[in-house]
Amino acid sequence: MGRPIYIDIVELDTEKGILNFIPLPDALEVLGSIVICDESTGDVYFDYLGENYICQLRALNPYFPEKKNIMICKIKNKGSIYNKDYIQLNSMSADGAYRIINDKIYLYQESGQRLLEALGCKVEVDFEQKKMSITKGNK
Repeated sequence: MGRPIYIDIVELDTEKGILNFIPLPDALEVLGSIVICDESTGDVYFDYLGENYICQLRALNPYFPEKKNIMICKIKNKGSIYNKDYIQLNSMSADGAYRIINDKIYLYQESGQRLLEALGCKVEVDFEQKKMSITKGNK
């Protein structure tokens, strides 16, 4: 593991009051990832430690299409998005796991922490300073 990298935690007003979020592209870019956003589909592609990933917002229940989960998929074969491993960030509450503001995805702080830990990073949160410390993993 290397040196910690810091990103700012952003406070956003939600149905349940002020909650902490992190901007997804910023969190990925500080890890050294190249982030590509497909504006036509809303998908976000990124690489990390030699693996390629796609981040998709998908409604898992056809009766509630507005309730979308974030699916982070490892793309094993570049030509196929059907052969992949998933990291699923569920809408854990009425406020969900994310917000989209000005075409940028913000992950709820706990969802962002789960994603970064699933990528093999060590994550610490300093709520007083409104900072998240990320140390790259060796996954």
